[in-house]
Amino acid sequence: MTAGLDFPDLRDWAGSSTLLEPYPNGTWEKPLPYNAEPPMAWYGWRWGGRGAVATASVEKPHKGPWRPILQAEFELAYSPLMELDYGKGRLIWCMLDLEDHAALDPGALHLASQIVR
Repeated sequence: MTAGLDFPDLRDWAGSSTLLEPYPNGTWEKPLPYNAEPPMAWYGWRWGGRGAVATASVEKPHKGPWRPILQAEFELAYSPLMELDYGKGRLIWCMLDLEDHAALDPGALHLASQIVR
């Protein structure tokens, strides 16, 4: 699926992602642990969606036959694109923001075409 793509094709895609609110008003998510500074600090801030390739990648499964095609984030523990052979077919798990970027970015368009092919 990544044939013909280089590192620059998989970063800073043109346009903005719209999966999540780019500029949330206030706090969201869960509070940090009780000993966090300041007390009851909140995490989960998001500020913009410009250039995003994947708004929300999933952690790679620790067990099972899923194969990560792309890996990302801390220690490459997450994947926005995985595949699984299932019977005579194949399942593809895609969390890339292709819908928002394929019309604007050649790398995103190429990757979307490869996935469908």
